[in-house]
Parts: sequence; C-alpha cells; structure tokens
Amino acid sequence: MNLSTFTIPLFPLELVVFPGEEQLLHIYENRYKALISDSLENNTPFGIPYYRSGKEQSHGSLVRVTRILKRYPDGRMDIAVEGLQTFSVIGWFAQPSDDVYGTGFVEYHTHDFQSISFSFLDKFLSGFTPLTNQVLDPDAYEKSDLFTLVKKLPLTSEQKFRIIGAPDLKSREQASLKYLEFLLLLHKQEEKASGTYFPN
Repeated sequence: MNLSTFTIPLFPLELVVFPGEEQLLHIYENRYKALISDSLENNTPFGIPYYRSGKEQSHGSLVRVTRILKRYPDGRMDIAVEGLQTFSVIGWFAQPSDDVYGTGFVEYHTHDFQSISFSFLDKFLSGFTPLTNQVLDPDAYEKSDLFTLVKKLPLTSEQKFRIIGAPDLKSREQASLKYLEFLLLLHKQEEKASGTYFPN
C-alpha cells in the first residue's frame, strides 16, 4: 500500500467541507452516533466522502468535531465540525452496516495548502468586492491557500466537490474563478431585476 494512504472512519454525506470551514451536522443513525462518540473519545478526525445519486464519490473532506451543540435522550446529537483537509477515496476497508460505521483507505491532497498565485488573488478580489460589497486587503491574502478565500463564496456542495476534485492548484483556481464569474452574473441579473442595477 502507498505510504501516503491512510485508513479512517468514513461518513458519506451530500456535503463538502473546505479546510477551515465550519459545518453543523445532526447525527441520528446508530452507526454514526458511534463514529462521533469514538471520534470524541480518541480525539481523532473522520472523513466525509461526497455522496451523490446514491453513491460515494471519489473525493471528500477530513473533518474534526469542534463542538457538541446538543445531546438528545435517544443519543442523537447536534454537532459542529471543521474541515481539515481534502482527500481521494482509494477504497473501503470495512463496509458500513446498520449499526457499524465503515472505514476506508484515503490519500490526502498535498496541494490543499499551497499558496495561491498572484494572478488568482487579483482576479478573485476583483470579483469578490462587487459580489459582496466587502473589500479584502490583498496583502493579507498573498500567501494564503485557496480555501481561505473560496470558503467565503456561497457555493453548492457540487461546486465544492468539483473544486476539491481538480488535480492541482492551477485547476482548482480556474474552477473557483469560473464559479465566481457565475455568481457575479447572477448577482447582476438580480440587481437589474430589482431596479438597483447601474451599468458602469
């Protein structure tokens, strides 16, 4: 087995959590109540392979539990998790059953924390400001990784999945800018329809 391959608990969901992003989850199935309990007891992360059309997809998010928001008498939980890293799914080690969660082999993406290009930063900030009316300081982000910026966008899980599935940083940057352009187009159309759009 490749030395960069790891075995981790897996919790398939129609969800992608970027590194540094927080997500709230409601835990109600017995197998995943057990997974979260083990994760808390051992202070270990778990993986969320992206789940679509009844099937686990090839990439996912490594997360850790940061907060228990509520415990219910029947063992259900409301929790908060934080994204740590993204991965490719190599295969299942143990398939899940009704009461036992599954584990699988994953390879972590080494390009998660590479610094973004100056070209990407310039293009991203040029689109982000008119979209959100927020002005970000370029100097504060010139050495940032991609997710520090992209997690600020209101992306769907499918869009996020396509970004984390891109094979390298350049491809991820291109995909992110594509979705930013799409969001800008929608924003301008909404402004025009509401009568608040003023052409340059």
